[in-house]
Amino acid sequence: MKLCESVYSEGSEDDVILVNNLIVERDPTAVTVLLLVRDSARIFVGAGKSAIQSGVNAGQLARKLAEILGGGGGGKDYFGQGGGKKANVQSVTNSAEQILRTLLER
Repeated sequence: MKLCESVYSEGSEDDVILVNNLIVERDPTAVTVLLLVRDSARIFVGAGKSAIQSGVNAGQLARKLAEILGGGGGGKDYFGQGGGKKANVQSVTNSAEQILRTLLER
């Protein structure tokens, strides 16, 4: 399983979702955490088929990461999203791998 993180400040939500979909389709072991940061931050999390079989749930990860931003989120096992007003992007990127590991231990 590979964790892919990236932060964007330009482009649309649809653009970020397209990037997410391309990554997880090309690499079924990938888990993506993509952020779109403007006045607030939006989180997009994806999981490839092999990552899902390993226990990854993108919706749960999106919810936990959005809590860092003071917001909420959720979704399906293959795609989740969330966001919040606190643009504490560094905390999200620093925490993503540990939160993912914690969720997988359950």
